[in-house]
Amino acid sequence: MNTLHDYEISIQWSEEDECYIARIREIPFCSAHGETLEEAAHNLSEAFNFYCEIASDKGIELPAPKNKKEISIEQLKKAKSILNVTKLAQESGIAPETLRSLIKRPTSKKLKETENKKLQKTMKKYGVALR
Repeated sequence: MNTLHDYEISIQWSEEDECYIARIREIPFCSAHGETLEEAAHNLSEAFNFYCEIASDKGIELPAPKNKKEISIEQLKKAKSILNVTKLAQESGIAPETLRSLIKRPTSKKLKETENKKLQKTMKKYGVALR
């Protein structure tokens, strides 16, 4: 059975609602909000569990998770304000200077495939997916 971490999750600030909105890309009607990123993620987890219960009771199959895309340097730049780049790099087994350098100076250089997979795994551990 799929878990919340199998799905692509987006959490974005909504100026209109003045809160963070958390969504699951593959399940359009499963979303939540919160005053902080953490609260929105927690509320999404509860909403997902409730959605799974209802789907199971009604015999509805959950949509399959889509394959996650490679993380681009541009995506990391956008997420820099909410991520601790040093901690993320260290937990991913990437030299912090390498990751910071790629974020600061856009070049044609990319993360190696193994580095990208480690980075995705670490971000998934914290419930973060970039698109």
